[in-house]
Amino acid sequence: MTKLQICCISAGVILSCFCFASSENVVTTTSNGKSYYHLKLALNDQSISSIKEFSADQFVINGGQFEVKVQQNSFPIKAPNCKDDLILRLPWTNSGLNAAEDFIDEKYNVYKAIVDASKSEGSNVDVYIELNPYVQKTGDDFELTECNVFFRHVNGQYIPKTGALN
Repeated sequence: MTKLQICCISAGVILSCFCFASSENVVTTTSNGKSYYHLKLALNDQSISSIKEFSADQFVINGGQFEVKVQQNSFPIKAPNCKDDLILRLPWTNSGLNAAEDFIDEKYNVYKAIVDASKSEGSNVDVYIELNPYVQKTGDDFELTECNVFFRHVNGQYIPKTGALN
């Protein structure tokens, strides 16, 4: 048995559990037999290499999609195949969704907080990262297989937490 400890199992059609893996920052949830790995990450002026700035109008036109370049040495998961910074992306939100405007507004607030943190010494912002699909478990640790990861998101909405979705 691995060091993975099951903290919560819910009954029903979807099996969902919280697990804290041996890599102390990674939270695992399982749904329909598939494991999803996510973590909370503090970004600051030291960890952010770059972030493109957008006006509020440009941000809406982009569907809330943006990316941040994060220094590899500040990321808690190893990325042995990467020679440069990691790319952290928040994907596009379909404007046809009923809650698209709210989702994009929420994403813009996260984006602005990251931009502010990138410019302010000693300031940081907590963000939530989904490591799938570019992660693999290697023994007791995790390792990125690519040089990019995604903000935690579902159906166009940024998810500002770790653990199971309700």
